[in-house]
Amino acid sequence: MSLQGNRCALKLESKVDRYKNILLDIMLSVIIPLIGVLYFLKDVIFPLNGLIFYGDVGVFTKFNLNDFTKVCLYTWSGYASTGYLSIFPYFIYALLSQAFSFQMELRLQIILLAVLPATTMYFAVKNLAKEWFPKFVDRKWKEYFLPFVASTLYEFNYVNSNITDPLGAAGLQYAYIFLPLTFTLFIKYLYKGKLRDLLVLGVLSAFLAISPLWIVFFFFLVITYLVFSLFLERYRLQLFAKHLLYSVVVLFSLNMFWILPTTAGYLQEATGPFQIYQPAKRLSYEEMKVMYRLLDTVMFGHKTYNLFGIWPQNWNIANVIIPITAFLPLLVIKKDKHVIFLCSLALISTFMLKATNPPLGNFYYQLALHLPYGVGAVLANYNTWAYIQAFSYFFLISLTLLTLISWNSRKKLLVLIVLLLQLVIFYSTLNGLLIDSQVYLPRFKPQDIPQIYYEINDWLSQQPEEVKVLWLPSGGAYVWKKYIITAFPDTISARTPVRSQLVINTLMENRSITEALTCLGVKYVIYHGDSLDFPNEEILQDLLKQKDLKVIYKSNYTYMYENTSKKIVPFIIFENKEYRGPIYLSLPAENSSLNSLSTFNFSEKEIGTAHILSYRQISPVEWEVDVNASAPFLVVFTEPYDKLWRAYIGNEEVESTPFGIVNGFTIVKTGIVHVRIYYTLQAYYTLGLFISFISFVLLVFLCIYKARHSFFTLSIP
Repeated sequence: MSLQGNRCALKLESKVDRYKNILLDIMLSVIIPLIGVLYFLKDVIFPLNGLIFYGDVGVFTKFNLNDFTKVCLYTWSGYASTGYLSIFPYFIYALLSQAFSFQMELRLQIILLAVLPATTMYFAVKNLAKEWFPKFVDRKWKEYFLPFVASTLYEFNYVNSNITDPLGAAGLQYAYIFLPLTFTLFIKYLYKGKLRDLLVLGVLSAFLAISPLWIVFFFFLVITYLVFSLFLERYRLQLFAKHLLYSVVVLFSLNMFWILPTTAGYLQEATGPFQIYQPAKRLSYEEMKVMYRLLDTVMFGHKTYNLFGIWPQNWNIANVIIPITAFLPLLVIKKDKHVIFLCSLALISTFMLKATNPPLGNFYYQLALHLPYGVGAVLANYNTWAYIQAFSYFFLISLTLLTLISWNSRKKLLVLIVLLLQLVIFYSTLNGLLIDSQVYLPRFKPQDIPQIYYEINDWLSQQPEEVKVLWLPSGGAYVWKKYIITAFPDTISARTPVRSQLVINTLMENRSITEALTCLGVKYVIYHGDSLDFPNEEILQDLLKQKDLKVIYKSNYTYMYENTSKKIVPFIIFENKEYRGPIYLSLPAENSSLNSLSTFNFSEKEIGTAHILSYRQISPVEWEVDVNASAPFLVVFTEPYDKLWRAYIGNEEVESTPFGIVNGFTIVKTGIVHVRIYYTLQAYYTLGLFISFISFVLLVFLCIYKARHSFFTLSIP
């Protein structure tokens, strides 16, 4: 055979081997985990009728690409939105909604979140093993054994958490799921300096940075590794420093679309998420002691969330094997710097998980209380450290098993020991999972929402788009779903729902709620008597007493409750007769601090001095209103108050002042006045988005240029 023929044969053989390797990776990282998930979740996935939902989730909300644009490309959606921090999960959800039926899309989302932990862990461990432990993966079977064991354990231990919140906090789930992989990409770039790895890391970070949790954990891993590098790889410090600088620039540039508005919102004291992560308002020393003890965390008896208060912790004596096997590499792989690093991660995360329980409990609490925005929130959610613990534990366990099975002496005995250890570890993780599943899986049993909800939503969808509604009650358990559903039915509302807590206190205090409803721009109140957690009859009687609420729809449906008794469930729609639209006028109060409902003035004089000619919504962050006025007036904008709303009359800017719980703008001009109302945080978001887009284009261009340059360089004879 000619030399050219040999080269062709070698190339063909190389391609065949590459495709075989790809197929094997797919089999181990996707197909086998998928089979396990489909079997474990068969009672949730395969009944194709009914919706899957429980808790603070929105999986039963239809979400298309148009909704994605509204939620993720604007900073305001009823409050200072974190939508722009949730691009990845919402985009996937929107694509699935467009491509599949509503029922199928829900199931695919569940499957995706349950399989991805194994997939990302597999490729993370496989790539890190090549960088850190090349001597241990010197053969093909070792290269696949190590990540497969680690990823399988990782999936078994956390499949429950990753189905509990498919959309409501799906962004958090995606961030946790991809955390090992994003850390791996950073390590690869640190060693190799390939722009391709940096590009993928940057894009993933932009999709995943939806909360302080991922950001803090990612930088915790990075900083911890860099600290170890100072002592263990000094000869590479100059290279690492250069690559670290490039990665910081790229990560900040690609994430500027959320960094810029988030920083601006925090500094300018916007509402919404900029108050949520204030640890002093969230933390209690005693409440943080009720979760994991040190023994629970060492024995790996916890899950990522202690969702339903299952006590005692779900571990048994077999769990002793998990920490022993995890820390065994310190003895069998002596003086290896990366083993020391992984063991340190395991120890740190184990201590962080137990929070304020002894030892060092008070120190932990003080850290959580005084660290800045976001970081304190991570410590408040200390059970999320379990993801880092799982990553390090299962990586180390797979190393232990591979080391034992690779020893040459007494091969058969070692193989038997490894198999027994593996079975015990799988039993320990599966045992906890099965115990948990007996409690949480029934909560996800597919359930049909009563048809009357769809009928009311069809009616609402025919009303003007700016109409707001109030559902009462909101949240709780229902006669048709005995497990608590947080914020239902707000999450299925065809028109903008107003949070019930804004007005429910008024009802409970036996006061008229009409003013509050008018202030918030609520036209319809929808009462549904199917709640098991609220005094339905009392709420209904309070609503019927409101003289300015008119009953415009009344219906009942019969539901067989727990197959024992029939319940007659009333549905009533009230119309607010005082409804004045999303924008209305009032007289300026003599007291400039408009901070209570006592500032309402709906007198005839108001109508005589100014009236609205027209108003229109340009976008979720911008409205325009034309007013004919003969005296100064107050424009009332019925979105929840935020100081970053501004009114513009030509070049003149008017700040928002609280009008009850919404926004008021005092306008002193007369005649035909054109007023533009704008949420100023959007300007920072638009600028940040532009910076991120330009950075992405430049990075892609550099990757293509470098790849082509390298190709032509290699092609020169």
